[in-house]
Amino acid sequence: MKQNLIIIMKSFPKLSETFILQELKHMIDQGFSPVIYAYRSQEEIIHSDVLMVSPYVRYLSFSAKNIRKNLLPLLLFAYRKCNRKAVKNVFLQSMKTFRADEDHIMFMCFYAALWIIRDMRLDEASDKFHIHTQFLDFPTLVANNIKAFVGTDYSISCHAKDIYLTDNDTCMKFINDAKLLKTCTKFNVDHLAKIVGSAEKLRLIYHGIDTKFFSKEHSNKPLRLLSVARL
Repeated sequence: MKQNLIIIMKSFPKLSETFILQELKHMIDQGFSPVIYAYRSQEEIIHSDVLMVSPYVRYLSFSAKNIRKNLLPLLLFAYRKCNRKAVKNVFLQSMKTFRADEDHIMFMCFYAALWIIRDMRLDEASDKFHIHTQFLDFPTLVANNIKAFVGTDYSISCHAKDIYLTDNDTCMKFINDAKLLKTCTKFNVDHLAKIVGSAEKLRLIYHGIDTKFFSKEHSNKPLRLLSVARL
């Protein structure tokens, strides 16, 4: 059975995440029609490829006004349609951390999970969808909540700081609950395999470069390449 694809990420567009933009673009080129949920749009459009991906993006609104308006209906929806025990547990945990956590991460991930479930009707067809997350932190916590609430499977792309700033117990939980995890370096695979105790669910996929983008003819003079990155 062909599954519809939901992608959860933090921001779109984001200039420092051009590698994700290229993944999304090539996915669409190959005939996929993903539904992409992003927390926010925080940067101007630099790459024209953003215009190709933007029609597939839905933004999650975490304004106080929207939360006040939607929280009770979402809780009532969850009580009727989702795993009540799981919803109750995650909600109570998020409330415990609400005051101490300045960004209210657990609560926002709880709220986002219910929003996506209702928006995509995952309560009625959880097996017809697959969720993929970018980064082993907030987006994956949303997907993990969705799986607990309605059973929809998820996979993960993890990259750098999201691996090493997430505590080992959380990494292990997410990987064990996920269908698979892909990452972009052998070092990451080895690190995660030590945490989980197995590389069975881990996939090494390097970030490719479309060489056609650099196919312009050059003179015979030596070519100088400048790479700008961040530590």
